[in-house]
Amino acid sequence: MGNIESIDGQNSKLMQSDACNPERIAERFAHICAAVKNHQLLTLNIEVTSICNLRCAFCGMHGRKETANKKSENEKIKKHMSLELFKDIVKKCHGMSRFKALFLHGLGEPLLNPHLVEMVRIARMAGIAESIILITNGVLLKSELFKALVDAGVDVFRISLDIIDPDMYCRIKGADLCENVIKNIDACLTMIKMESLEISMSIECKQSDAGEYYSRQTREISKYFLDKISGLPKVNIRVVKLFNWNERDAQLVAIEEMKGGFLRKLPCEQPFCIMMIHSDGDVSPCCCDAKKELIIGNISSADHLRKFLFSEKLAEIRKSLLMQDYRGILVCQYCDSNSGVDDVLLKNRELALEILCQASCGEIA
Repeated sequence: MGNIESIDGQNSKLMQSDACNPERIAERFAHICAAVKNHQLLTLNIEVTSICNLRCAFCGMHGRKETANKKSENEKIKKHMSLELFKDIVKKCHGMSRFKALFLHGLGEPLLNPHLVEMVRIARMAGIAESIILITNGVLLKSELFKALVDAGVDVFRISLDIIDPDMYCRIKGADLCENVIKNIDACLTMIKMESLEISMSIECKQSDAGEYYSRQTREISKYFLDKISGLPKVNIRVVKLFNWNERDAQLVAIEEMKGGFLRKLPCEQPFCIMMIHSDGDVSPCCCDAKKELIIGNISSADHLRKFLFSEKLAEIRKSLLMQDYRGILVCQYCDSNSGVDDVLLKNRELALEILCQASCGEIA
């Protein structure tokens, strides 16, 4: 979500991502409507850890800035998900339609979990998703671990680099590890070429409306990696919008409120099509819920994941977003994360509300 463009390793050209591609938006909207109507999900995010080895300034979980939101009643604890809990989650997905994607990522660095390879293997063997996607900062992505994850069943790697200048990387990300990450990416690219691995990889960069710095860094990253990814059609450099989420700077929030309105102007597709399971088993319909303000239950207390799709709180969140009433959902008020589907949701609000009403009349299968 929020992806702007990518540089493809085969054609070396800018391409619009599916999230903002007009040709795919209508299709995705139809999939979302069908998922809501049939009490299904398109995407499942499992946060295998909420611990991180970086402190990125723009991160709502591990960042270092003053924030606007008050502390949530639900404490976000930094911990690894246990292998037993992961197995239980996969078991409780049985009977649901296969997810389009399973993201093994949340608000931490997944490679820190010592059971990650086994978790990937379990999810792959269970066949719960069409694609398994891993988002990592690349600090620990040595070629040996990369190959083990490929063999276990990861289909897509998204490596967040963002900054290629070592000094600025350290300043923004809180650790002097830029050269280490670049070295790891180089080793993984070499392995893809040498072993002809049929794996997808994105080197992810940030784009910000606040200035040109990230754009310059993206150009430098592209310049460094373009020759290295040449001839690798499944490897690209992907530009992702740096958005303001629930940990928006308090000063900027005050400015927005002085203008007389909330930052968010559109609905959000996330609560209509994804579910995130935090490292402690808490369930949220948003992958940016760092303060756990949208928790609708805990997977350990449910006999099936699908139960949460009948949650009254989830229905209220969805309706509030469609009605553009963000006062009761603090986590959404200052978040400007968006995709092309959000605008379609607003334009087709009456249809979406009708589908929500029909879905609320259903029964748990």
